[in-house]
Amino acid sequence: MFAHVNWLNCSENRSRPVPCVAFVFSTLILIFCPTLSKNKTKVYRILPIAEVEVNERDCESAQSQYIFVLIHIGSSREPLYHLCCCQAEVKNHFIKSIRKAAATIA
Repeated sequence: MFAHVNWLNCSENRSRPVPCVAFVFSTLILIFCPTLSKNKTKVYRILPIAEVEVNERDCESAQSQYIFVLIHIGSSREPLYHLCCCQAEVKNHFIKSIRKAAATIA
């Protein structure tokens, strides 16, 4: 499964959301940002499925139906990845894929 997402809190560019592609594999999630390539270095994050928690935002804003948070619980810093999909259906399918992959590992 893959989805085009906006990374809302990308540390490489905090001024605006960064368009990315996020992939869900059976053992990991890959977040790849081709637009932030500096000096031919690609910006990406690899998160093991077993170390990721998904939190659907419960905000009152109009965009809350598109936003979700990935929490990397296996990391010492426990970074949060705030992501936004273009459609609620895409977000729900993406989250379902993450939970399905996590269930097969557990």
